[in-house]
Amino acid sequence: MNKLSKTDVTNLLATNKSVIGLKQVMKMLSEQMLQFVILAEDADEYFKNQICSACASHNVKIVYYESRKELGALSGIAVSAAAVGIIK
Repeated sequence: MNKLSKTDVTNLLATNKSVIGLKQVMKMLSEQMLQFVILAEDADEYFKNQICSACASHNVKIVYYESRKELGALSGIAVSAAAVGIIK
């Protein structure tokens, strides 16, 4: 399991376009527009399973971050984020 630090996530989000949340990540995966997905380790198992399955189907790497609350804050939103997709 590849894990990212807070600095890694901050740098990635500052230098790349991204989408936030399950629906947007799933949409961009289906359009084959993502380099990889940052998945919060504390996300619901249901969401994790959906994202892991879609990433496997589209051959997209998953990296992990410890907290969805922090992932949301680092992404610039006021709520938690289970997943963030980094756009190609």
